[in-house]
Order: sequence, then structure tokens, then C-alpha cells
Amino acid sequence: MAKSAHVFPGGKLDDLDRDPEWKRYFSSPENEQDYSELDSLKVCAIREMYEETGFLAVSQNIEPEKAASFRANSEGKRTEEMMLLQTDELVQLDLKTPQEFLTQFKQGEISLYPPQFYQMTQMSKFFKWEDLAKNFMANSISVDSVPMQPFFVKSKSPKVSILTLPGDYMYMKKQNVDAVDIKDIQPPPPLHRMYAEGKFGKLTSIEIVENIGAIKESPLEVPKSKM
Repeated sequence: MAKSAHVFPGGKLDDLDRDPEWKRYFSSPENEQDYSELDSLKVCAIREMYEETGFLAVSQNIEPEKAASFRANSEGKRTEEMMLLQTDELVQLDLKTPQEFLTQFKQGEISLYPPQFYQMTQMSKFFKWEDLAKNFMANSISVDSVPMQPFFVKSKSPKVSILTLPGDYMYMKKQNVDAVDIKDIQPPPPLHRMYAEGKFGKLTSIEIVENIGAIKESPLEVPKSKM
């Protein structure tokens, strides 16, 4: 699906990702809330990243004795089959800053899909990952967390695809829209969308249009080095 594109590790939500037992391994045991769908998505993201890249995003190493016990209590073989090693899933692993990825995309050097472009834009507003984590932790507590599931809307322009996001006044509405249409509406309606140009698999331009505060207006100031 994402051939030759730079994407985040990811995949399908597994039934085991929804197991409430995962709550015991979270870093904030004081949180007594029930295991939610958002929690299962976090577990899925950690699992998929480990499966596809070998990176395990955890805060503590598991003790060998506990690991052995976990393997002993896991499910047995579901099927008897021969597995063949292949290297096609992960062709290249790049570690760059979000701004570097965005710059390379705008220069036509790499291919990004709208979800990656959106997240990279959000992350590019922060200089330190600690600031990024604090911002998103604060937002997740003050407002309900909603999965970012784009809804495709037909555009009146054949060259532009429109992806409306949660919060947009046209989200989940099957009606043709256009960038020009919103200029005639006063006061401006809630907007949270992306305009994409190009062919599927090779987009040449992506623009985020929003007025609900989903993206920080300006990047944080880069700390100056002391002389």
C-alpha cells in the first residue's frame, strides 16, 4: 500500500491489544480509569513498532525470570506452517527531525502520506521531545482524545483531494466542497482538513487548513547556546 513512501510503523489493531491486563504495565498506576480504546491503540503502536523496526518503546527492561514466565504462559502454536524470511517490509530506516522530513517532502526527495505529514507538522513545532510529550499529555487530560480518522470528500477541482478531520464542519458529510467555498461563509466555520495534490502514492503537495487550534501557530524558540 505504501510502497516507496516514508511511513510510521503500524498495522491492524489486534484483539490482544484490547486486553485490560495491559493496564498493569502503564507508567501511571494511579490512574484508575477503565482500559479504553485509546489505551489499546497505544499498545498496538508499541507492538507494531517493535515488530517492524526492532525498537521497543518501554521505560524499563523486563527481568529474565518474568520474561520466561510470560513465554511459558503464552498461547501455543496456532498452526503448523513454514515461515520464510524476507526483507521487503522495511527497506530503509531514517532517523531525522520532523522538519527535515517535511523539507525533503516539499523538495520532492521523499514521499509522505497525509497522516505522516500531519504528525510531522505537529512535532516540528517543538524543539525538545520532552516539550512535545508535556503538550500532548496536557491536551489528553483536558479534552477527549479522538482518533484521527480522515474522511475523504470529493473536491470540485480534479487535481485536489480533500481529507476532512474531526472538528471540521464538513467531517463525515458526503458533499462536494472546495477551498473557495469556505471564503464565502461568515463567520468562518470550524475547519480541520488537508488538501492534497498529486497521484496516490506520489503526492506533490499537502496543505493543512485548520482554525480550531489543532496545530501550534509557531515553533518554539530554539535555545541559544551559551558562550
